[in-house]
Amino acid sequence: MRTAIASVCVGLLISQALGQTVTTCRTPEGYSYYHYQGATPEDSSGFTKDKLSNGVFTFKKLPDGGYDILYVDIRKKITSSVEDGATVRLLRRGESDATFITFYPGSAIDLFTIWVDSNSKPKFDLIVSRGGDSTLLHKSGVLIGDCDPIDFSLLD
Repeated sequence: MRTAIASVCVGLLISQALGQTVTTCRTPEGYSYYHYQGATPEDSSGFTKDKLSNGVFTFKKLPDGGYDILYVDIRKKITSSVEDGATVRLLRRGESDATFITFYPGSAIDLFTIWVDSNSKPKFDLIVSRGGDSTLLHKSGVLIGDCDPIDFSLLD
């Protein structure tokens, strides 16, 4: 456990050098639809409650003006979306919300919206579309979680 925590801390320190943090969001939950396709048997397909209990997502503004989304998933390893092969783009920005897309060619598209709700609570949602020939688990989902304060000034 200490090794995993140390790895996360070292990874976060390295990632800080690679850009500025817009926000960090955690533990989204919601619903997903598992397609009767790929590795999913028919009796396991359909809608189900879904939660990324250890899911942490850090939105970064890179020195070159681009963006990256770092994430920690069930493997408890920090992964850069860009280094993992995704294209990350800011699609739109409002006064109190912004939407990013991560596109993994041939396998996944994720839409992330970060926003501040009417009670001034920072939130995010994740809309997932996973599939393609190289994907074992095909699913579509909508998950929502809480964020640290959002620095929208980094999105100008």
